[in-house]
Amino acid sequence: MKKKLALSLALMFSLGMTGTVFAASEPDMAAELASLKARMAELEKSMATAKVSKKKDNDNKLSFDGSDYRVRWIKDGADDGDSAFMQRIRLNMSYKVNDKITFNTRWRLLNENEFGKAGSITDSDGKTALQGKDSYFVSDVNMAIKDVLGSTMTIGRFSQAFGTTNYWNSTAIGLIDGVKFDTKIDDVKVTAGYANFGAFATPTAKFTTTSKTTYDPVTKKYTTISTTTQTNTSKPKLEDAVFLNASYPISKATTVNTMWVKEVSGADSNFNVRGLGVNTQLNNDFKLVGDYNVNYGQANDPSGYYISLRWKGAKDDVPGSFGMRLDYRDIKAGNMFSSSGTGVSIPTEGYKGPAISAHYAMDKNIILEGFQTFKTKDADTGEDLPNYSRVQLTVGF
Repeated sequence: MKKKLALSLALMFSLGMTGTVFAASEPDMAAELASLKARMAELEKSMATAKVSKKKDNDNKLSFDGSDYRVRWIKDGADDGDSAFMQRIRLNMSYKVNDKITFNTRWRLLNENEFGKAGSITDSDGKTALQGKDSYFVSDVNMAIKDVLGSTMTIGRFSQAFGTTNYWNSTAIGLIDGVKFDTKIDDVKVTAGYANFGAFATPTAKFTTTSKTTYDPVTKKYTTISTTTQTNTSKPKLEDAVFLNASYPISKATTVNTMWVKEVSGADSNFNVRGLGVNTQLNNDFKLVGDYNVNYGQANDPSGYYISLRWKGAKDDVPGSFGMRLDYRDIKAGNMFSSSGTGVSIPTEGYKGPAISAHYAMDKNIILEGFQTFKTKDADTGEDLPNYSRVQLTVGF
């Protein structure tokens, strides 16, 4: 009995001790599990944050800002005064390759295509080609590289503004193939480069027929063979050229600008354009901008000037903002090196006379504009010319 009692007491004591040990370990295990869950949750959160951060990083690298769609109605006096609706799409894309290099490209689609015209034709050889302006082209494709000789170097096809009014050339269309350097020396902003501007001018087909007559003494007959050859001409045309555009603020309100474009190769050297411009803020609402230049590369040194008095202005990001402009131009024929790059988008050289325009931001990124020239004359002869009217709606995205 004593042995059984002792064994029973020992067993009870052992079980009690074991129960105590297991009872003590349960909170430890719960704490470990809670800690593990917390660490797993933190890890999942970190992974999610890293994923979002990577997506944001990629989003920050890729941008389509600056794209737009435009519909316009114009009446320019051509074709017996007929008017037309036209449309255009521009798609911009830029990608930040790294901290120093950015890749840029821009497609121009439906290039001022008139409504209702598809524009495709089939040639006699069975090939399908685009006709007129219902087409597309790459207006810009380049790399912008920072910290090259203390400048930002752009190489490829790019846009370039000259002067202050955007009449001689703006960043609207591109088509300049070459290299340029943008830098700032104290307060002077300088752009200099070497490029081919030939893409500005579309070649014009010219057909030349030559005939050769031979006599065969055997048959005693004359045979005439005619040969037609096609050459593409587009003169005057600016080809390889050096160029410079610089601006300097002489005061808080006034900035002066100088430009120079000198053709250095090509069949003819038609362009050596030098100009001066000014942009001055008259008060909070009014500013005056103007450009004057001369092309010393052609006979009679054709000159041109454009003056614009601007009141307020419609801003893409400020719905309800508006503005007006009163302009005057006098551009002799042969003065301009580009008639397609102008940011004013009206008939360019060979015209003089005033114009008025109004602009209104209907909503964010939606601009309505009206433009009208009047008392338009030939800049060289003084002959009356048709006026130009335009109403357009531009949607940016």
